[in-house]
Amino acid sequence: MKAFIHIGLAKTGTTSIQSVLASNRDELERLGFYFPRSGTINGQSGHHCLAWSLAGSPKTRDFCRGFSEDAFRVEVAQKGEGRTVILSSEEFSALSFSYLGIRKLLRQFNERDIYVVAYVREQAEFFNSLYQEIISDFIDPGPAAEFARARMREERYDYERWFAIWADLLGPALIVRPFDRRFLRGGDAVTDFLNVVDLPLIYESKKEVLNSGLTNVQVAAVLELVQRTGDLLGPRPLPSHARLVLKQIAAKLVSSTDLSGGARYWGIMPDLVNDIRGRYHSGNRSFFESHGISDFTFSAAAHIPDLTMLAFGDLPSTVKTSVDRAWKEMAELLRPK
Repeated sequence: MKAFIHIGLAKTGTTSIQSVLASNRDELERLGFYFPRSGTINGQSGHHCLAWSLAGSPKTRDFCRGFSEDAFRVEVAQKGEGRTVILSSEEFSALSFSYLGIRKLLRQFNERDIYVVAYVREQAEFFNSLYQEIISDFIDPGPAAEFARARMREERYDYERWFAIWADLLGPALIVRPFDRRFLRGGDAVTDFLNVVDLPLIYESKKEVLNSGLTNVQVAAVLELVQRTGDLLGPRPLPSHARLVLKQIAAKLVSSTDLSGGARYWGIMPDLVNDIRGRYHSGNRSFFESHGISDFTFSAAAHIPDLTMLAFGDLPSTVKTSVDRAWKEMAELLRPK
């Protein structure tokens, strides 16, 4: 029996992969695979609760009431018997620099052949997407260029370092794929992942999973809400339960027709993109050669758009009205009772 553990990384089509697997559980079981419900937040997400529990994160308490690692193991043993088990959560990648954390994850499947699957994107693309992700989590990361330069100073974004412990523990059972349209089977991460785990195409139409993230209008709108939140709270921390509600309000705003359309957000100027590519180019090449993908170089950031970030003051009046409406709802939630 096998277990495939998909660990992200973030911003590489993980949500799309998890959505397809969760919505096709019955078909998976018919084909001899099992995508556990235990360890997910709501049955439809990835296995974030298991990842947070293994890492000792307080998010387990905040978002995963009733979850236990023992219950997860019981479900997998009973319902996954005779089937290939598939887990997926980008939160597993948070264990990457801990032998103890990774071993705890692998021990969930002692009697199976374990394969760990990850996707990585070019660092400039990753930093640009991570910046949007942090804004969406209601954290003000400061200017995009400063954010990207700070990430360059962190050794973890050298993928040789990020996967060193995984490689040491798993050897060739670590499968790392470049998140690049030229390379992905079928041109998208879902189709590619299904090929990796030896599953047929289990969904009717291809979904575009090489998503470009938010538009410049959406980023400017959400960043305005994040900054207003900081101004209102001052030194007070944002409670975790409030953060979740704020994210839901912001997500509703982002999906509204008032914010639709516009250029893809790109906050890193071309000269800095070239610095980032130069910093990681040789390491990326060496990394993929060591994983059997010789002579691969990323093309994801080959066509770098002009800086497209907008200030809130530059947005159309209809967008400002929608933001003000969302803020009224948020401010009512945040004000001390």
